[in-house]
Amino acid sequence: MIKIGMTGGIACGKSQAARCFEERGVPIIDADDIVRELTAPDGPLLGEVVERAGPTILENDGSLNRALLRTRLFRDAALRHDLESLLHPPVQTAIRTWFTQQEKPYAVAVVPLLIEAGWQDDVDRILVVNCPEALQRARLRKRFHKMDNKQADAVLAAQLSADERLRYADDVIENVAGMDALDRAVDKLHQKYMAA
Repeated sequence: MIKIGMTGGIACGKSQAARCFEERGVPIIDADDIVRELTAPDGPLLGEVVERAGPTILENDGSLNRALLRTRLFRDAALRHDLESLLHPPVQTAIRTWFTQQEKPYAVAVVPLLIEAGWQDDVDRILVVNCPEALQRARLRKRFHKMDNKQADAVLAAQLSADERLRYADDVIENVAGMDALDRAVDKLHQKYMAA
């Protein structure tokens, strides 16, 4: 079984690519989903996140205000690193365990911070979903309606550059031409991974 680590900058289209793989019957796990489970109102790490980030990041119903936390994390590198040190170990363990349970020819873990976290050795191949920074910025502003260019630039500056990420890539999808093109790119890789 081939372990694929899918990564890429924010708003490059990792989730869309993952759905394309999933439609082909490929097992998918997403690090962001694991984090959401860990920090849900009944999750094991919500209390520690609140302890480190402060009670203002909670909604009235006790759930995490993810938009507010995201804004704070991109402004406060120390808090970001602190929360990563809390969340990364259980996420890594969950992904490693999940890979051992898969029985298909290959499986994909979507891990936005795969390279930043130093988890390259946990996978057999690194697939980078990429797009130009100007397109990332436009997609970010569309996704987060209140985000201006300055905020978008801060988000992009907090991540690895595309050039740095691409140095680790075994495979690359340039997601610039819409869903049909993305689906074709995924299909090409699907055939390659199935034949390996």
